[in-house]
Amino acid sequence: MGIDATPGIAMSHLPATTTRIATLLASALAFFSTDARAGGAEKNEIVIGRKFSIESAILQEKREYIVYLPAPYHDRLYAKVRYPVMYLLDGEEYFNAAAGLVHFMSEANSQIPQQIVVAVVNTNRTRDLTPTPSNIDISGKVNAAFGTTGGGDRFLQFLERELIPKIEADYRTAPHRTLVGHSFGGLTVLHSLLTQPGLYQGLIAIDSSLWWQDQFMVKRVKQGPVDVPDRGTRVFMALGDHRTTGEYDGSSMIVTNMRFAELLQGRKLQGLDVTLRHFAGEDHGTVPLPALYNGLLYVFDGYKVGDEFALKDNTAELVAHFRKISERLGYEVLPPEQLVDRFGQGAYGFLHDAKLAMEYAMLNVANYSTSSHALSSLASLELATGEMQRARVHLGEALRLNPDNEEARSALESLQQKR
Repeated sequence: MGIDATPGIAMSHLPATTTRIATLLASALAFFSTDARAGGAEKNEIVIGRKFSIESAILQEKREYIVYLPAPYHDRLYAKVRYPVMYLLDGEEYFNAAAGLVHFMSEANSQIPQQIVVAVVNTNRTRDLTPTPSNIDISGKVNAAFGTTGGGDRFLQFLERELIPKIEADYRTAPHRTLVGHSFGGLTVLHSLLTQPGLYQGLIAIDSSLWWQDQFMVKRVKQGPVDVPDRGTRVFMALGDHRTTGEYDGSSMIVTNMRFAELLQGRKLQGLDVTLRHFAGEDHGTVPLPALYNGLLYVFDGYKVGDEFALKDNTAELVAHFRKISERLGYEVLPPEQLVDRFGQGAYGFLHDAKLAMEYAMLNVANYSTSSHALSSLASLELATGEMQRARVHLGEALRLNPDNEEARSALESLQQKR
């Protein structure tokens, strides 16, 4: 870690969220399928990601990264769609928690879009996650552990020119990237904000070590221009509690983060939204998880699809909601197929509204014409409402798209027997 810090000061803050985060993670751990993400795992294994490596010409070394994919990614029943990507620094430390959190927020609760997580594993952390050479730590003393520093620009180039193109070639990615880092990682996230405008649309900088080299990054924001792309960028900065006296004085951590945020906010740059939040009761080591949860909500502000949508008597508001989200995120975001499917099931099973259920099914077919599941779901409703011929056509199409759709095969065989 860049620094050690412990609780101490009182300041304007949000309520601590550790209890809620612990609860949601406990729930999230139950979700992972056995082999959908790993592609060949044993039936009794729980696999949440795969580790890969890439030879970096920029860094002159092999770099490892871990990939989490949303549950539907390899499911042939559903249409193939593209996903935003989160790039996570200190990947070996935070991957498990981040993957569970993303699942809980996206697939279980529809608070954020389903997304791919790419966790970057460290080799030389202080070299890669510092913007300038320095051997002075937060206390102002020479630190032998900081013997190799200042490689931040090359590391960010590695992400931009080598890792991101690799991920976008290998996976179905949407044009939205989020960069997440803690401590020195947070420093690197903000370094990217200033040097790579537009590369990331979301930046989550957690307890960032902005004290680095006599507040180098703060001075840079104060004295130099800040470029902002036409497309919006949202920056979430988080602070934990820090002592302000004694051996582990974290005053500079607090002051520099507050000053950095104030300077950016004071510029009033169109297309750049910046917020700083303090998490009371969380120290430098525990703040990453609640900060990531709230940071993702901030980056994808307005996305959340509450249960109230399921109680509407038509799909118009849901469609309008995602049209608005598309405008804010800068690319087309459709109502997720699984979400619409769930709403349709609720309309038929709980509201006993076959017409509304059919409207949800037709929405999925319109948005996901290559989905075997969407067609077989529509056919199921047609069977229930006596539209046998239409059901037969849609079941046949569902099987053409995916011959392994056993639900469609069974329904079609049953229909043929009744002819």
